Amino acid sequence: MIRKGEIVASCCSRTMISRSGSACVRDTDAGYLKAIAEALDNVREGRYAAVIDHNRLELPHRKRLSREGAEASAQGFRFVVGRYDYGKHKFGLSHLRPCYQICIYDPGHFTPYYNAGLCKQFAAKGVGCTLITSPPTFEAVGPVPYEVSNLFFRFLQGPAGSLLRHRPRLRQILKAVSYPCGVWRTYRTLRRLEPGVFHIHFAVIPALDALLARALRRRGWHVVYTFQRPHPQGAWSRWEHGQLMSTCDAIVMHDAILAEQLRHMFPKYAERIASLTHGMDLPELPSEDQRASARAALGVSQHELLLLFFGMIKPYKGLEAVLDAMPAVLSRVPHVRLCIAGEPLMDMRGIMEKVAALPPQTVILRLGFVPQAEVGRYFAAADLVVACYKEVAASSVVLQAQTHARPTLATPVGALPTLLEQGRCGFLAGDDLAEAIVDALADANRLAEIGRRGRERVEKLHAWEKVAAETLQLYQGSSNGRSASIT
Repeated sequence: MIRKGEIVASCCSRTMISRSGSACVRDTDAGYLKAIAEALDNVREGRYAAVIDHNRLELPHRKRLSREGAEASAQGFRFVVGRYDYGKHKFGLSHLRPCYQICIYDPGHFTPYYNAGLCKQFAAKGVGCTLITSPPTFEAVGPVPYEVSNLFFRFLQGPAGSLLRHRPRLRQILKAVSYPCGVWRTYRTLRRLEPGVFHIHFAVIPALDALLARALRRRGWHVVYTFQRPHPQGAWSRWEHGQLMSTCDAIVMHDAILAEQLRHMFPKYAERIASLTHGMDLPELPSEDQRASARAALGVSQHELLLLFFGMIKPYKGLEAVLDAMPAVLSRVPHVRLCIAGEPLMDMRGIMEKVAALPPQTVILRLGFVPQAEVGRYFAAADLVVACYKEVAASSVVLQAQTHARPTLATPVGALPTLLEQGRCGFLAGDDLAEAIVDALADANRLAEIGRRGRERVEKLHAWEKVAAETLQLYQGSSNGRSASIT
């Protein structure tokens, strides 16, 4: 084993392992590179080296390189990570790791658990990753093995954050006014770093984010944008999203059908548009005793059926439609109850009027943010999760239900038919929502089977390890000038 500080020499190679554990190989030919790389693995405990510029070998953590290695890293940074042909020789490693910096950009902290799942996998793979975001409005995700930079909305920290937590309209106004400051802080921070991948997870003001992305591209950054919202509607929305997309090396949708629709909407950028699945954590499934306990905590008896409407309450999520369908459902299945659990982010007066019009104790209200530690209890208690979106691209609520093996009834919008596999892993509502709910609740064995299928689907397609590997593959394609498609 090579130790730190030792110099290993051969007839045509010289390797120096610095005190920090970094290394640089010079004046060698292809035949020695793999042997040297295996020696470096002992120093770095399995973190493989990257072959750079035919006669250089550097570790992926460029910040720890010696001065000599750092001077050449900018050139090496832009080389394809993989095997190389050098005359008749082939050299390189089969498990090379990218040596660039990744910055995940979510200014509004809108997708905290998605960010955390992806960044944790990057960190586990030895890839440098920084999350650029804002202080959490409700609950912090932690501890995390990656860097977090709160460059946006710093006023949410301390007393101001507590004051604004339940004042969504005022919070939105203050965020809009202060957003340009966060964009400038981001540019000022990243312009000092070696260029890497800048991945926009949520564009709050696309026209302004486009200016940031364009400025970073001029400095050598590669830009990836995940389209989290439904397709833009209206002239202004299409224009500002078009401005942002014009700066991107790759544009991601969470569904192949939605990606194809976006290509038709923006044919100029069709080759840059790809689809990636939405990653999800896989919790341990509850036992029957835990499920009974969760139902008892909500006051639901064994003979009653429980519908669950879960998540942030917003106008596009269709809670009104569920409440409007309840009288017809109750007329046919009297022992049904509805639990509404989540933080209201809309005017609730109309909702409360509809709740009051239903028979007493029909609706179980749990209004307020649900901490991550309590999420599983609500899904464990439910017989059927209802997700009646008016419009949506993809739904983490539907995926959460599947991870907990709970059957879901959803409207056929956005990527939801794909998530439910056209009814195989869930129920798709037609024009008559009440009829769809009654039909879904008719067979307890079918509910259990569909829940099981949903869990199997998530395990197969949405595990974070798989999603992170596909995302890194996309990054390597965009940074090397290839098409955005996943190969």
